[in-house]
Amino acid sequence: MGYPRIGIGVFVGTNSGGGYTSVLQSWYDSLSVKPSEGLWTDLKIMALSIGNDWDNIDFFARVNGDSPLLNVNFIESGFSLIEKDKFDLVTNLLPRTYPYGYSLEILNAITYKKLYPLFEYNEKEHITSYYYANLNKIKYYNLISNVSFDGIIKLTIDEPEDYERMKLMFATFPNVNEMSLCE
Repeated sequence: MGYPRIGIGVFVGTNSGGGYTSVLQSWYDSLSVKPSEGLWTDLKIMALSIGNDWDNIDFFARVNGDSPLLNVNFIESGFSLIEKDKFDLVTNLLPRTYPYGYSLEILNAITYKKLYPLFEYNEKEHITSYYYANLNKIKYYNLISNVSFDGIIKLTIDEPEDYERMKLMFATFPNVNEMSLCE
């Protein structure tokens, strides 16, 4: 399994509630990756626990499980940027110009392995917190939207009605993960 256009073969998913919802499973299926549930408190341990050689990972993405509509092409663009220009972090949160639920964070695994011992306990779950607090120590790139979404749309699953809205979107638009935000 994998995301063949950019060679993603592993998807490490955190889920503190246990089990995957059908909406999240649809999203994983759209990426052609197999999720692996593990310890939400430590991403590195999760990566190792699914039998992958952490030393062979060059880049990885932090994708929030409550954000199932993140476009696969957008993820791909982040991986292309980080690989081409050797950034430590590619994000779209400095400042946030995309709607909630459309956060992109691609990390360089070599940098992550170097910085990981410096993380506080809470930074092992929210692994980019350390990066944002120490921007002067890393090379990063921020993607900025050409369209102002300024609170117009919300693409997260935080409440039961959000879940129902996502089910409807996936039923109406089976390829919703390939659609642009403007579509």
